Amino acid sequence: MDHTSPDLLAINESWLRPGQEDCAPKPAGYRLYLSPRPDHIRQGRGGGVAFYVRKGLRVQLIPYPVASTDVMWLKLNVCGK
Repeated sequence: MDHTSPDLLAINESWLRPGQEDCAPKPAGYRLYLSPRPDHIRQGRGGGVAFYVRKGLRVQLIPYPVASTDVMWLKLNVCGK
């Protein structure tokens, strides 16, 4: 991320469980949005999604009504829109 400086980086298969947010890397200048795979659908290891979003971008986490999938919705406000 240091060389390309993306505004947003999406990650699937984060492998983090609920409560393990502190185990995720913390690149300078980015905010982490994490959605671990729910325990009730976890079978073995794996799952989860995450986004690193450049600090300063306006982001709204949109609730997803189904808790049986690895999904996260974010709304980004780009250029004031």
